[in-house]
Amino acid sequence: MDIKSHFSFVKSASFFQKFPGLSLLILVGVWLFFLSLFSVSLVSKRKDLDEMNQQFSMLKYRFEKTASDQRKKRQFIHRYQGHRAYFLEEVLEKMLFLTPEIRALEGIENHPSFQNWSEMRNRLNFLKSSQNQLRFSELKRIQDSSIEEVEASLMHSVELDSQDLKKLLSYIERIQIGDFSPLPDSPQLTFKRFNLERNKTFSSKEVYKLNFEIIKRELK
Repeated sequence: MDIKSHFSFVKSASFFQKFPGLSLLILVGVWLFFLSLFSVSLVSKRKDLDEMNQQFSMLKYRFEKTASDQRKKRQFIHRYQGHRAYFLEEVLEKMLFLTPEIRALEGIENHPSFQNWSEMRNRLNFLKSSQNQLRFSELKRIQDSSIEEVEASLMHSVELDSQDLKKLLSYIERIQIGDFSPLPDSPQLTFKRFNLERNKTFSSKEVYKLNFEIIKRELK
């Protein structure tokens, strides 16, 4: 070591000896600097790990959903094989409601006391007409390679009693309700909207007014 370098070293050493706190501060600063670099590296790795976990969770969710959808589709195909293709038209639209009231009105319509009772005749004509039968209007149709889905709405409300309602619900919900059993060849039917109100009539019997929208799923 030459004299100049030795003098510079001694001068630096004497400087730190003169200010011992400064050397400690510099050491702490260097330590914090490397610690911050290490922390940034950990945060970056943690972020990458979180992104990988999110991607894995998303892939797992998609796989499970696809498997679940395929399983439900197989179950649907197995359950609804052999269904009646025109169930709405051939079954539901052929239903006649309030038959006890129809029979009662038919029993008295020719009685001399009621020859001029126009309200009774209008009521009987209404109950026997298509105005009080289910009539569906298609709203939307969706289909894939094997399943077709149709959304339909009633074109008008219908009047019915509690027995009619139980029978209709057993057909649509495919469950036993009282004495009424579901039909084995019905497609999958689900209510999208259901509105039921009590309706006042000149008859003392309780009558309801019904309107609804329905979703029909069936095999193509």
